[in-house]
Amino acid sequence: MPYSTPIFKTDPSKSSHLPLELKTYVGVEINDVVIEVCNKEKESNPVESDISVKFFKQDIEREFSKDFDKALKDCNLVFMDSTITMLEDPLSFVLKMSKKVDWIYLRRTPLFQNTKKSKFEWGGMSEPSVVWSLGEDFYKKLHGIITIFFTSWHKSPCPDSDDIIILDCRNV
Repeated sequence: MPYSTPIFKTDPSKSSHLPLELKTYVGVEINDVVIEVCNKEKESNPVESDISVKFFKQDIEREFSKDFDKALKDCNLVFMDSTITMLEDPLSFVLKMSKKVDWIYLRRTPLFQNTKKSKFEWGGMSEPSVVWSLGEDFYKKLHGIITIFFTSWHKSPCPDSDDIIILDCRNV
């Protein structure tokens, strides 16, 4: 998850505002360039409150390093901004994270009628990447996880949408 100062703003009118008091922010990214950009952003735009901010270069689908797993112990929320649809196995990831955190916020994650896996090549990529259209059937597989939708049905991917899906994992 990239570092984004609007997440930490106290102004509730900001679209990225989270209704929680954040004490620890753990960012994880597989791309070195994104980690570098996040560190520069962190230095040039410090957060408004005293929040511990850490970044890890890691492929979260393959493994959780000891340091990353330790950092997660202080976290109760995962905030994914349009990234869950790019995981190879989003269901396994959600089920794994639901045992570690209370909440998973999925921003810019459109809701489709049916789940479908396809490939897409964004600018600068040498080969296509997986991209999921997550449907109602995907969320029905999350037994014990309450799903709250702040979205509408989509027929095609809408990456600029402000759709939010909240997964309440407190009873998992």
